[in-house]
Amino acid sequence: MKIVSRYILRSQIPVFFLVFPGLVGLYLLVELAEKLNDFRDAGVHSSRIVLYFLALLPQIAFELLPLAVLLSGVLTLLLLARNNELTAMRSVGVRQESVLLPMLGFGAMAAMAMLALQWSVVPQSTSLYQQIWHQEVKKSAQKGVLKAGQLFFHGDNAIWVMKLDSSDARHLSDVHYMRFDSATYGVREEIVAKEAELREAGWLFKKGVRIVYDPAKEERLEIAAFSEKVFAMPERPEDFNTVQKPPVELGMWELWQGIHRLRSMGYDAFEQESVLWSSILYPFLGIALLWAVFPVMFTRPRAAVTLGLALALLLSFMSWGMWEFLLALCKTGRIPAFSGPVFSLLCLWGLGYWIERRNKRMGVL
Repeated sequence: MKIVSRYILRSQIPVFFLVFPGLVGLYLLVELAEKLNDFRDAGVHSSRIVLYFLALLPQIAFELLPLAVLLSGVLTLLLLARNNELTAMRSVGVRQESVLLPMLGFGAMAAMAMLALQWSVVPQSTSLYQQIWHQEVKKSAQKGVLKAGQLFFHGDNAIWVMKLDSSDARHLSDVHYMRFDSATYGVREEIVAKEAELREAGWLFKKGVRIVYDPAKEERLEIAAFSEKVFAMPERPEDFNTVQKPPVELGMWELWQGIHRLRSMGYDAFEQESVLWSSILYPFLGIALLWAVFPVMFTRPRAAVTLGLALALLLSFMSWGMWEFLLALCKTGRIPAFSGPVFSLLCLWGLGYWIERRNKRMGVL
């Protein structure tokens, strides 16, 4: 490793480990100020409040990493410019690549570390703080549980046991439905079917058996097999979706398995694919932002303090806005799932390349 590269890394790493915890701490303070009254009104124990914010930490770190990489690089360049070190480097023929590559390499290592965190910790911690918030603060009743791919749901005097074959919960498989008498709590009706899907008239069950009981005597009154039959039931897909985990609470491997399972059954998986690609590529957003900002700061060190910070903040807000907009289009299937995150990164890399080429044509470099 060159002397310049080692010097740049020794300058950037301490800045990063000051900026990153500072951003996370500021985020936590804002979150605490917004939700502390809700915790108090709900009577949540202080230990559960602490657990909530500890579980929130990995998600906050994942979201703020690109900004931390960008700001650590920008502030490092500002410090070098303030001490006229950038000017000295340029005067002795140090090319901008020699300064930029160590920063990009450090950003890449930070992104890989965050990917490992996303793979192993973030989904579980997200599920934990969401559970605390909805069940202990908002007092949302838990109507079911999702375990080993099966959904156990308590409906209107009924119990459902099935597998969800689509992200919108409109397609079910291996369905077992039992309806109870509200007075005697005895089983009134039981339906076992291979598949079920929502239609306008109700749930269309396929390849199943319907058994009717006398709830008082617990005796079978009727048993009939059917190939297809519609039953009017009050439960709807949105009821089931309140129980199943949203894609942001699933690990990358779970998302990958879910995508292949849905595709094999002929259903779309736009939302799952979009979340998977976003999780993989989002940590590298900070590197692309730094690439776009760097040519301006390196070639104009005297104006770096104002111009660099302004450009970094402007690009950050614009990039996150574009990222979220394109991700929303990906989730609805209007554009391919990978194209939104990839296009956002390519725009930033293209901007940085255009600024660099422009500077060379103008003789700035």
